[in-house]
Amino acid sequence: MLLRQTRAESVAAMVTEFFEAFGDPRSLANAGRELEDALRPLGFATQRSSQLRALSEYLVNAGDTVPSLDWSMLPGIGAYSSGMVAGALGARGAVAVDTNIARVMQRLYGV
Repeated sequence: MLLRQTRAESVAAMVTEFFEAFGDPRSLANAGRELEDALRPLGFATQRSSQLRALSEYLVNAGDTVPSLDWSMLPGIGAYSSGMVAGALGARGAVAVDTNIARVMQRLYGV
């Protein structure tokens, strides 16, 4: 969520401080305005904070029932992010198709 439409260098500049302040789902779920303020340098602070809070609340309430492969069930996680997370965790067959890849596939193969 931090890297969406944001340069990696911008996230790298604030990620350590961010995770020191909000290092677990419970602290994110309970965060107020300070979460949005921390995200402001990345842009889309209101949207990011809302999505992070929703995801964190889900994780806090889910306990041990968090899905292992279908990450798209989680709030704020779409098909692309789900594929990226699953792939990073080594899931076989995980695919992350962004808009550019979809456009090329459509032009080449009509899918």
